[in-house]
Amino acid sequence: IYHARYFGPPEQRLQVLLLDGRFNRDDEGPHGDTLGDQQWAWLEGELRQPAKLRLIVGGYQFFLDQDSKFETWSKFPTAQQRLWKTIRDAHADGVIFLAGDQHYGEVSRVQDLLGYDGIEFMFCGINQEEPHVFNSHRVSPVAHAKNAYALIDIQWQPQEADVPHLVFRCFDADRDAPELTYRVNFSELRHNHDDAAVTE
Repeated sequence: IYHARYFGPPEQRLQVLLLDGRFNRDDEGPHGDTLGDQQWAWLEGELRQPAKLRLIVGGYQFFLDQDSKFETWSKFPTAQQRLWKTIRDAHADGVIFLAGDQHYGEVSRVQDLLGYDGIEFMFCGINQEEPHVFNSHRVSPVAHAKNAYALIDIQWQPQEADVPHLVFRCFDADRDAPELTYRVNFSELRHNHDDAAVTE
């Protein structure tokens, strides 16, 4: 059920890649696969399509540690490394990972993973909560509200006092108040992003 959608004009093109991490998944282990050859070929082709921002969406976390009791790409290290390499080889800027599974919200970040930092937004809950587990890549508070929702706001255009960016927020729905707020400038999601930051 993997699928791609595109939104917006070329200068504000949003690519959403929905991965199927279960249908072709092997047993967990050092050489286990998650996507299958056909889906890998599809993903490589999609990542070479032009887009300003790319959301790669999976049902379980991309960065969560291997010894977690939950599902995670880290339990398929060969496939996980193949994913990073596929993104780097495609020179795909603008990648943010989105994941669900755990009933809370958090942000994970791995420095210079893709030629720029790898960043994952994780949220799942709506009307459930559970204790969070150890995550060595977590860089945010953990949002734990039982009744919750999450939003991603995208600021495409530069402003007089600001640069293009996106903001991930997890809200306590009962209080309509944010529990987690994390901002990423577009310049952080580019190869040679130090040069890009200067031009913005």
